[in-house]
Formats: sequence, C-alpha cells, structure tokens
Amino acid sequence: MLPATIFEMDMKVPSQRLLLTILVFLTALPLVSINIFLPSMPTIIDEFGGNVAAGVSTVSIYLAGVGIGQLFYGPISDVYGRKISLVAGMSVFAVGSLICTLAGSIELFLLGRFVQSFGAASAIVIARILARDVYGSARAASILGYTLTAATVAAGLSPFAGGALDGMVGWRGVFATLVVAGVLMAVVCLIGVRDGILNRPLVRDRVNFATVFAITRRPSFLMYALFSACLFGSWQAFLAGVSIVVIGLWGYSQSEFSAWWLVVSLSYMVGTMIAGRYSTIYGKLAMIGVGSILIVAGASMLLAMALFDFRHPLGLFPPMSILLIGFGAAEPSAAAGALEASPDRLGVASAILGTMQVGFSILAISVVAYLPFHTALPLVSVSVGMALAAVALHYALRKVASP
Repeated sequence: MLPATIFEMDMKVPSQRLLLTILVFLTALPLVSINIFLPSMPTIIDEFGGNVAAGVSTVSIYLAGVGIGQLFYGPISDVYGRKISLVAGMSVFAVGSLICTLAGSIELFLLGRFVQSFGAASAIVIARILARDVYGSARAASILGYTLTAATVAAGLSPFAGGALDGMVGWRGVFATLVVAGVLMAVVCLIGVRDGILNRPLVRDRVNFATVFAITRRPSFLMYALFSACLFGSWQAFLAGVSIVVIGLWGYSQSEFSAWWLVVSLSYMVGTMIAGRYSTIYGKLAMIGVGSILIVAGASMLLAMALFDFRHPLGLFPPMSILLIGFGAAEPSAAAGALEASPDRLGVASAILGTMQVGFSILAISVVAYLPFHTALPLVSVSVGMALAAVALHYALRKVASP
C-alpha cells in the first residue's frame, strides 16, 4: 500500500515550511506577471506606435499561453517528474521575460508575453500537483487556500511595485525584474524541490486523447472542474466589464472605482483564508457547500440590483464581494477534489483543470466584449449565469458520482 504523503517515505524532502514558501512563490509568480506591468501599459503602447488593440491583447495572449502551457507541463510532469518540469518552465518564463525586455516592436513584445506565460503555466499546474503529492488529499485544499491567500496579496501589491519600478528604471526594468525572478525560481526549484520518487518517471506511457477523454468523462472529476471553471468565468466576466459600467456608463471617477475595487480584491483573499483554516477540519464537500451558499446569495443580490437598474457601486461591489468570498472558500477544495478524482494522472488532471479555467475565462471575456452596455444587466447576467451554473452543475454531477 502506498503511503499517503511523501513525508511518510524514507527520503530526504524539504521542510514543510520551505516547501510551502516555494508553493506560495510558484502560485504568485503568474499572477504578479499579469498585474505588474499594468501601470506601464500606456507607455508600452505609445512606444510601439499607439496600437491600443495590440496593447490590450497582451492580457488575452497571456491567458492563451497559460492555457496551452498547462496542457504541456501537466502531462510531462507525470512522465519526467515535477522538479525537471518546474525548472524547465521557470527557464522558459525567464526567456520570455527577456524577450519582452529587449523587444523593439509590439509583435516581438507579444511573442515574449506568450513565451513568458507558457513558462508561467508550469508554476500554476505543478503547484497544485505538489500540494497533492506532498501534503496528501486531506490537507491539499488547506495548503492551496493558504498559498492562494499569499498569492492574492502579492498580485494585489504588484501594480504598485510595477509603477514604482517604471518610475525609476522604465518599463523594460519591470520585465528585467521578471527575468531575475524566473532565474531565481528555477534555481530554487532545482535545489529545494527534492521530491525523491517524484523526480523519477511516474508513468511510462505517453499521454493521448484517450487519457484525456477518460479523465474528462468522470463525473467525480467534472463536478469539481466545472464548478471551478465556471466560477473563474464568472469572475473574469465581471472583471472585463465592470470598469466600463462604473466609469464609462455611470460616470464615477477612476479614484472612486479604485476604492471600491479594493473591497472586491480583498474579498477573494478572505475566502481563501477561510479555506486555509477550515478545509482540513470540515472537508471538501462542506467547504464547497458553504461557498455555494455565499455564491448563490451574492449572485442573487447582484442580479436583483441590476434588474432594478440601481446605478451605484453598492449594487455591484458588495454582492460580488459575497460571491468572491464563497469562491475563495470553495475553490481550493474544488481543485483538490479534481486531482483526487485522478490520482493516477495528477499532472494531466491538473492540466485539464487549468485549461478549463482559462477556456471558460476567455469565453466569458469574449461574450462580454460584444455586449451592449446601456445598463449593468447584460454584464451581470453573464457573471451571475456562470456562477449559478457552477453550483448547479456541481450538485447535479455529485448525484451521478455518488455510489
């Protein structure tokens, strides 16, 4: 019988504190990379000829690279081990950041962003796997909750750091900093992720469509993966259109919008803190149950405010904050549950989960991009619809998955 976690094996492993620190940095790096250059975006657009559409597309290109990258790194981590996959991914991240730093055209800059995000995908997909590998199924949701809390704080502070760096050394200095971060993370993973048996091939056969199909047809996987992916889509839909509604349609200032935005940003962090504290005590299904109650409550309030055309930030941000607390409380359990449904193919399962999250996010953003913004209702309908679909699909599939 295999041991529940690698701490039960007779092998040298990094301390739990060191490994948890590595997981935090792995989880934070992709999020920081998205946000840290946002204050520099107008400067980058101006320097490369004022192509606003190309500048804005850096976000969608980054998401695409993350989605494709997870499909790559997840399966190879099953075959070649977690450490080598992480070191390779962080090296690719550093190379992509270097391309951005030296870019002389918007096309080369966009190429660099794709390469950067392709490398960053290794951190996203393998951090989830390591949490499951090392801490076992029972503690994985709690560990993911704590790492997401720290990563959310880092992501929230990164635009301030990016703005300060831009002011001191210019936007290229921001990406040069990411080059250094990528190199350091590659070295840290090479030295610190001594996962013993996990460095040897875990499976001998290569991944094919049959493997992917076998995982995606399992109700025990889908009930968690669809829950997570739909909620990511709900959040990204809101994110894509809320500034258009509040600033462009309702006429509030950027400073007023930023103040309300801080409330929403902190809400998800509160949820992940709850997950970190209570997931081990109450279990995955209980945490998803509590999260679902908050999600439905927040979504219902959000929809009601939109139907009455309540044109005040109070009609958007507090209800979304309730929804995000529920999301943050339930998401680590959903991620851990999806991996637990495929213990023989953790890398592939994590890759599919991440790609579904990105895919649903891109779908939601694409729908919002074509909406008429005469009221907040179209935006809210997409966000609420995906949130309620997450809860409905989870409980429907739970009945199928139950023996």
